[in-house]
Amino acid sequence: MPVLKALTDEKVIKHSYNASFERICLSRYLGLPSGTYLSPEGWRCDMVWAATLGLPQSLEGVGAVLGLEKQKLTKGKDLIRYFCKPCAPTQSNGGRTRNLPRHAPDKWEMFKRYNLRTAAPGYRMAELQP
Repeated sequence: MPVLKALTDEKVIKHSYNASFERICLSRYLGLPSGTYLSPEGWRCDMVWAATLGLPQSLEGVGAVLGLEKQKLTKGKDLIRYFCKPCAPTQSNGGRTRNLPRHAPDKWEMFKRYNLRTAAPGYRMAELQP
């Protein structure tokens, strides 16, 4: 099944750490009208499951408690700010208001690795669910 179809199919179970955030972001990406979001049916929030088990709610904390080798990169927050938030237009950045992969390919590669690592605790949480 294509990924985009699976995202809108309530019968396909999708795991995410902070599923509400993912649903809202993906709703925008899919072009749903403002105020309309993907249905929560079919989504499992690993952050809620972690809290239910008495684990930390931060992804980093869960990774540490579960002893996962792939911990959240400490540079992750800086990379999120760089690629996911508007930047101030300056002369040195050519007046852009967004940083794109082509503006810093080295940071983009680190950002991709960071995203792979943040998925690891979620995978482990999914394994723990009944």
